[in-house]
Amino acid sequence: PFTSRAKFVLDFAASCGQIVAVTNILRSYAAVQSVHATANGAVAVARYQDTASYFFDAPACISGETVGWRLTIDGVREAVDVVTF
Repeated sequence: PFTSRAKFVLDFAASCGQIVAVTNILRSYAAVQSVHATANGAVAVARYQDTASYFFDAPACISGETVGWRLTIDGVREAVDVVTF
């Protein structure tokens, strides 16, 4: 069973240059309403977005630096995947 849609926060670290992907595997049943992303406290704008995915990169980071990410997602937690690559 899934929880109801609500805002939740994910904090994690990734290397500078990595892309952060937020995907919604059940978009027709449990659509993500919004994703707000920050990288090292600066707003990260989605480089690509469609009905099921958002892709972000850190707006300003130095190669080799660890970036502190915060995602605020309005959706069903169990239907959202977050990956870096």
